[in-house]
Amino acid sequence: MFRFGFVISFTLVFGVVSIGVNNTTNTRSHKGKELLRDILRDYEKSVRPIEQVDQPLHVYVQLSLQQILNLDEKNQHLQTGTMLTLRWHDDYLMWNPEEYGNITYLPIHSSLIWIPDITAYNKIEPDTTLVDKGIATVFSTGHVTHTQYSLLTTACDIDMTYFPYDEQKCNFSLGSLTSQGNDYIVLEMEKEDPIDRAYFYPNVEWEILDIHGENKNDSMREYVLMQRERYCLCERNVSSS
Repeated sequence: MFRFGFVISFTLVFGVVSIGVNNTTNTRSHKGKELLRDILRDYEKSVRPIEQVDQPLHVYVQLSLQQILNLDEKNQHLQTGTMLTLRWHDDYLMWNPEEYGNITYLPIHSSLIWIPDITAYNKIEPDTTLVDKGIATVFSTGHVTHTQYSLLTTACDIDMTYFPYDEQKCNFSLGSLTSQGNDYIVLEMEKEDPIDRAYFYPNVEWEILDIHGENKNDSMREYVLMQRERYCLCERNVSSS
């Protein structure tokens, strides 16, 4: 009898908790749709999202080098796996979380909002996107984060004079394709180290010696100095006894 009563009580309590969780989820989903509708009402994605139109829009750039895939000496290009993260402030995508179920951030498809068209000026092939770049994360404060994973092929001046003991210096020249005049953006390096190597997968042929960057407001250039790994071919002498 006690066990039967316990089962009934547990079932009732569990049912109440489940209903509460479902109601909370449904409410949050409804508030999210309401929020998305409200912030995109009258939103114009074709212009810079800044109220003071005579001021530049600052975009913070972090290029993460995931892997060196190939250095093509003959065709003078470098192929890498990269992650490009952009952060900026959108004056027209802000809200009060208390009015929308305490939602503090919202994933939004990039086709619906303004996205800076930052690319590598020295790429020689269209970059191949590995992960859909369609989603941006928008915070209630107006801050936006957008990340793209891709295979990037860029031009690189390769000098084979000291092969196989050579060092090669390649660069990524980043900037906007359309920003000019009063409609401009300023690029800022996200960190002192211009290229993040936190998730870098080592290459068996190339070792990274140094990374540094130059910031020129409307563009930036990030350099990677690489050294070919020193391989030792050792001859083994076997003496007969």
